[in-house]
Amino acid sequence: MKNFLLLCIAMLSLNISFSQTEIESVILPDTLVLNKDTLVLNGAGLRRKAMLFKIYVGGLYLEEKNTNADSIIAANEKMSLRLVITSGRVSSGALVNAMEEGFEITTDGNVAQFREQIESLRSILSDKIKYKDVFDVSYQKEGGVMIYKNSKLLGRVINSSDNLNFKQKFFAIWLGEKPADKKLKEGMLGISEY
Repeated sequence: MKNFLLLCIAMLSLNISFSQTEIESVILPDTLVLNKDTLVLNGAGLRRKAMLFKIYVGGLYLEEKNTNADSIIAANEKMSLRLVITSGRVSSGALVNAMEEGFEITTDGNVAQFREQIESLRSILSDKIKYKDVFDVSYQKEGGVMIYKNSKLLGRVINSSDNLNFKQKFFAIWLGEKPADKKLKEGMLGISEY
């Protein structure tokens, strides 16, 4: 009986070890619950700036795994980006400015159509950012893009009749043809190690 209990504990420990991904001491769960739906970790990586500064660990969560960036961007399905801050140098202003620069790229300079949404992002992300803060940027067909910080809903980016178009340009910042970080994109797609 004692050996059976030890075997059960060993098997449970083995299962637990496979239920998460660790990058730079950041642990990302292999599943994420979004409005009662379970999303799976598609892949993850590390966002660096100038190859020296580790800004955040990012993970992409989808309804089912997919390595095709274009189909992920185009999909009108629930998905989420988890960003775990790994630097004390990240400010809310810098984060929003980086996202705005990403919109410049993903919209080929036609960012004016998303000015309201970007200002909404700026307002939602105005609180001080600290080391190890966890942001979940989630897309839901019914509600558009929702931003959570440390599991608390900060807000919804202004809902418009064009939620899908905004989501596509937003997620293209990380997954598009000119991503913010190519290695991070490959990690999120699950096609390379971080």
